[in-house]
Amino acid sequence: MAYAIMGNMPESRMLTYKVMKDVKAVYFDGASANLMGDGTWSQMVFLKNGTDSREPGWDRPPPGDRPPGKKPPGGGHGGKDGEGPPRRPPGGRPGGHPPDGWNPLANEYFRARELCKWLGNSGLGGKGWGYEAIVRMNAGFELIWCDFESPSLKLVSNLDVSAPYVSDSVIPLRTEVQQPWLQRPLQLHAQARLGIEDEGPHGPGMSDPREPFRNTSNWFWFSAAAKRYTGDLRIRLDPGGVFSFYEPGLQNQSRVRIAEDIERFGLGPDGRWKLKLFPSHPWREQELLGLQRRRRQHRLTSVDEQDAQYMREAVEQRLRSSLEATRDGSKIDWSYVAKEIVTRHSNELKTLLSYLAKDLSDTDEEQASLKAWLTNIRQLTHWFLLPFFEYPTPPYDDDKLADLFGTHSPLAQTTLERCVSQYALDADPTTDEDAIFSHAITETLHALCSTVIKISLHVEYHWFMYFQPSSPSDPPKQLLPHIIKSRAQRWKQDLRELIAWLGWVEQDVGCEEKCGVGEYCYVPMWPVNGWERRE
Repeated sequence: MAYAIMGNMPESRMLTYKVMKDVKAVYFDGASANLMGDGTWSQMVFLKNGTDSREPGWDRPPPGDRPPGKKPPGGGHGGKDGEGPPRRPPGGRPGGHPPDGWNPLANEYFRARELCKWLGNSGLGGKGWGYEAIVRMNAGFELIWCDFESPSLKLVSNLDVSAPYVSDSVIPLRTEVQQPWLQRPLQLHAQARLGIEDEGPHGPGMSDPREPFRNTSNWFWFSAAAKRYTGDLRIRLDPGGVFSFYEPGLQNQSRVRIAEDIERFGLGPDGRWKLKLFPSHPWREQELLGLQRRRRQHRLTSVDEQDAQYMREAVEQRLRSSLEATRDGSKIDWSYVAKEIVTRHSNELKTLLSYLAKDLSDTDEEQASLKAWLTNIRQLTHWFLLPFFEYPTPPYDDDKLADLFGTHSPLAQTTLERCVSQYALDADPTTDEDAIFSHAITETLHALCSTVIKISLHVEYHWFMYFQPSSPSDPPKQLLPHIIKSRAQRWKQDLRELIAWLGWVEQDVGCEEKCGVGEYCYVPMWPVNGWERRE
């Protein structure tokens, strides 16, 4: 990444360091190094005490670099949105390349200096101690290091990695590892002005075409990013210092976000659709998918001054407590707990939904078909019940089955309590972060457990009522097909609503085809998805 962006120039130097001990850094989650969208908001609302002041920090290109007829989705340098017709940038073309003189990294240096200054002024870090860096992500992960004279670092090498130019008369050969969208003619040169201002980026299409590795360097950067998209193993998250922009203490941000979701999805104040969408409604599945993906639309646009004060105080207190905490292994790793809940349940929820969504046959052998279908459903729901459920002592009287396996029965309540409390604290939380994340885990488990236990107990009721008589001599009852089909529609609807509410949409991301040699499955994101992508 360093070579692709800042290298490929005459006298490019690669400095390699090693850390002399475990070092601490502050991690801004999400695509927080994404310069062309909303990635840097998490830092700017922090540095500017809210979202009222956007400058400096907005890295959108000037109006001249827009695709013809399009307006960018936010403010940019050089004028208001839609001010005047698109113009051709000097030495370039509409869309595709930054115009001459524009440095999209200029505000990166502002953020780097101010964040490092904040760590020092807050007593959270300094040369060789505390938090010495900031970790962020765009396509991959990168580090803002605050002081290169820190004893935490050792310089391993300082090499001139410049390669001899190819001949002026020779066009560099098109190779297999050069990606098609990188095969574009040079539009401009971004010459470094060292000693005058911060050195800007080079990157794709911004270095001399005679550089022999200008295109392949970007491919290797992108492949490295794709391999680490789900996390960089060199980074270990300290759960004691976690702060979330979904915390209820951010009252204005939470209020506006909820209001925007209600408006976006046409919901009433109680969170239900104003227009009742029946399970067979053609819009329902699309609306549920929108709800599942709703967090993709959330932005940090409403952190007011009161929110910002809470945010700064909470973050500094947690980071300070994490520095001062004794490493006795007693801290709760809430990030592990959250990942474990997703890992344990995500695929099983989707598997159960796929079985519930199957069409039930309308043949003469429907009773046998329904039994086979319900057997599969019961196998899956039993997996959810297993750690929390004890079957009542048989035999079961038919007239008592509804009460025994009902959702308000003592059996249901006990099972639900065991499921919801599996990660409960044994005592009152001693820190704010324990209180906040324990509440979040409990709320998530309550929704998940209550839905799945309800379906599971209903399945048990139908199984014992129609397919497993209390006495071997009793003839099996004739199950009316419409009963089970109606119930299955209800189960499917409940499960779809749960999956939409959980919003674990990232678990569905992947590539259908197997990757070949030199190919990687990756999530399209800036800048790997190309310059002109806006959404």
